[in-house]
Amino acid sequence: MTAATIILTLVVLINVIFAVRFIVDVVKHREEIKQEPGNGFMLALSSTLIFFFSTFGVSDFAISSILYRKTKWVSDKKLPGTLNAQCVIPVAVMALAFITVIDVDIVTLVVCIVAQIIGAYIGPRIVVKLSPSIIRKFIGIGLVIATLLILAGKFGLIPSGGTATGLYGGKLVIAAICLFAYGALNNIGIGSYALTMVTVYALGLNPLVAFPIMMGLVLFPFQSAVCSLLNMVSTAEK
Repeated sequence: MTAATIILTLVVLINVIFAVRFIVDVVKHREEIKQEPGNGFMLALSSTLIFFFSTFGVSDFAISSILYRKTKWVSDKKLPGTLNAQCVIPVAVMALAFITVIDVDIVTLVVCIVAQIIGAYIGPRIVVKLSPSIIRKFIGIGLVIATLLILAGKFGLIPSGGTATGLYGGKLVIAAICLFAYGALNNIGIGSYALTMVTVYALGLNPLVAFPIMMGLVLFPFQSAVCSLLNMVSTAEK
């Protein structure tokens, strides 16, 4: 069994576990869910569009943050957990697709995934101590960063990628450190798509290689972050 096969198998197994726990939690809190302000039809429609654009590298965190705050469907306190939880299954599908069709060095992929898992595992322990106002400020900063990075890419102010399919030596270490930080930032509502894309581009990776890395490493950290974030929200709302 190859390393890629092992990763894909883990993607499926972890997401099956997540789906089961998510369904159990929904059933357990079904009366609370009925009181939520979000419109089911509009959420389904908006999510379809959000994750369609996500396959092109447009941050679903950024779009969702703006939409949910403008419509007041999700409170600022619940926003980081919501952003993480809603992405797990869709990003799993994207990860399976991108990892199987795009050639990427397996060592690079595994190192990047593990680095962000560790960052995401540590992150919730910090987020749980933050007030809604602080979380709101971080989300605002994240939106500004995402906007600036997108504009910088459009105007050619940042690298647009090289031809490499993997990172080695010092470049791999730099990527691991950066992705560790991005994993922690996920937990306060700052998406890692734009940050990861700029990082791997600057390190010389082929632009296409950025996608399996983004989808793969965005996927796994959510598993460790979601439960902690949802528990945090449940405790804070009592």
